[in-house]
Amino acid sequence: MDAKELGALGEMMFATEALRHGFSVCRPYCDRKFDLILEKNGRFHRIQIKTCKTLINDYYHFATSHGSGTREKYTRENIDIICCIIPALRCFYMIPINKIKVKSVRLYPNKPDSRFSEFMNNWDF
Repeated sequence: MDAKELGALGEMMFATEALRHGFSVCRPYCDRKFDLILEKNGRFHRIQIKTCKTLINDYYHFATSHGSGTREKYTRENIDIICCIIPALRCFYMIPINKIKVKSVRLYPNKPDSRFSEFMNNWDF
């Protein structure tokens, strides 16, 4: 599976799970820095989806930036939430962008007290 296919898989998994949690899922027609928009109870959220399938030692690595060459961090002006997905574990980290200060994160799904663990499979945002 190449990177485009992996990204498409992540977006489909995310949309399916969001629908199961009572969200409406919208897709922008034009290229934006967000992949999908969620709505529930009149509240809208711009979502950037990142998908990773490779375990490195005991963590998964996700870029929280965009662009080629000098990568830019996502900001509150671009998106509201980055969702980092680990397909094999059906694991969704719903991290508010204001909680991320770096261009990449390491996620440890097998360590319940690790950084960002509070956002794992947490659809209450």
